[in-house]
Amino acid sequence: MVVSMKFASAIVWLVVAGCGRIHFAERATGDGSIDTPSGPRFTRITAYGDLTCAEFSGRLYCWGENGSRQLGDGTTMDRGAPTAVSLPAGALGAFTVGETHGCAIVDGTLFCWGDTTNTQSFTSPTMIGSPVSDVAAGKRFTCAVVGTQVKCWGVNDAGQLGDSTLTSRDTLAPIINDQGAVEVDAGDDHACARTPSNTALCWGHNDDGALGSGSFTPATTQTPLTVTNGITTLPRIAGWHACTLRGTEVWCWGRNMEGALGDGSVVPKAAPQVVPNFDSASLVATGGGPTDQDATCAIRMGDLYCWGAGTGGRLGTGAPEAVILPTKVGNLPGPVTDVALGYAHTCALLADGDIWCWGRGTSGQLGDGKLSNSFTPVRVVPPMTGA
Repeated sequence: MVVSMKFASAIVWLVVAGCGRIHFAERATGDGSIDTPSGPRFTRITAYGDLTCAEFSGRLYCWGENGSRQLGDGTTMDRGAPTAVSLPAGALGAFTVGETHGCAIVDGTLFCWGDTTNTQSFTSPTMIGSPVSDVAAGKRFTCAVVGTQVKCWGVNDAGQLGDSTLTSRDTLAPIINDQGAVEVDAGDDHACARTPSNTALCWGHNDDGALGSGSFTPATTQTPLTVTNGITTLPRIAGWHACTLRGTEVWCWGRNMEGALGDGSVVPKAAPQVVPNFDSASLVATGGGPTDQDATCAIRMGDLYCWGAGTGGRLGTGAPEAVILPTKVGNLPGPVTDVALGYAHTCALLADGDIWCWGRGTSGQLGDGKLSNSFTPVRVVPPMTGA
């Protein structure tokens, strides 16, 4: 999952966020003017597995599971509160976390840490290359926009590197038939990109139509396929499904065993389908798990709605049961500007710069200083300025 650098210019953010693509938030005051909160605050967020990362006052902080050094602090200790990633000084660009590793762009240079592949591990952030404008981490593989090319490396057992082979790599290699890319996203074992001509391409595993090409045929050794039904925005992908915005509508496809597509059914879809009776959306995010535990959340007019697998209580309903239609999340103390989902937890960034999380927290991924679960949102402890 990935977080990129983009900027909001109005109250409504017509953008797509996969587990955390954020824009600097503004909010409307009582007189209709725009109020931008001052002082140190969270501005971007992402999550994957049992960890969460966010930008705070220009620096990257992570919390949660750390057995593979995926928090980037040089240790293997789980953290229950935001801990600074040991990145060099500079302008923080896109950042991302996968199941066992993380990556971030600083001044156009890509750094990664943790177990990036089955055979490659970095104790602390290590320079990978430049110039890089976007990056997305999946399950022990990574894809980046290098110049205008998409290049991937890591595990390739499902064709997630997009090079028409099943050969894993520890170095970056371009995807086949690359049309250039503006941005990229990654899930457990497939990836997607948006081209300069606003074509959405996906590659990797195609179980239950996860690539959105209209076919259920596995595509583990094929080159990138075009997402159908007029999708021109970057798909936000999880373990087995994907969603994106088409205008202000949410469109989803792929596996649907617990209602992650939000259409009221549990039937998979190989081509994008609109989430019915749910418009005026400004952002959508997906999350998945290793055992078909996919879920989706979307922001509509500042309110957060979630659906799919309720593992750990991450849908915010106060229970772990699945929900097959968009359901509003309560108990949030303000409008939501971004949301990120892990395997069994969810975090929402509010307009005031606070982050609230709920669901499974036994690795510290809720960020409230504890190692415990919570069915209701808890506030992430902000880092001390300069910490």
